[in-house]
Amino acid sequence: MPRPAPAPAFALDARPPRALGGAPSSSPSPDDATTVGDGRALVCRACRTPITTEDARASLFGAHTHDRMNPSGFVFRIGLFRRAPGALVASPPSDEFPWFPGHRWQIVVCRGCIEHLGWLFSGAETFHALVLDKLASEE
Repeated sequence: MPRPAPAPAFALDARPPRALGGAPSSSPSPDDATTVGDGRALVCRACRTPITTEDARASLFGAHTHDRMNPSGFVFRIGLFRRAPGALVASPPSDEFPWFPGHRWQIVVCRGCIEHLGWLFSGAETFHALVLDKLASEE
């Protein structure tokens, strides 16, 4: 059974993440997650802040869903998303132990409650890898 990720010990970086294709994105508001495209909102399971939408799902590296283990042995089931305006970048970029070849990663947290939600990957493409257990469909 996977162990929960440890609590973050870092300062938040409120700069907006880069959009798919490498162009900087504008500063999103949490409400943007419910207005981007036609998909149903996916919210933070902890505080119900809108994070992304179902139509932002991306199929990269052969699938939308991937299972990955970090060097500490924590296993994560992640889904890939083209955008997640409700997530904040919370760490500097790293190329240590990348899960996707040619990509650097940054930790992302919920804009509403600072819960760790996953990672922003930047490389040939930019995308969010969000822990699926941390998200819920907006009812």
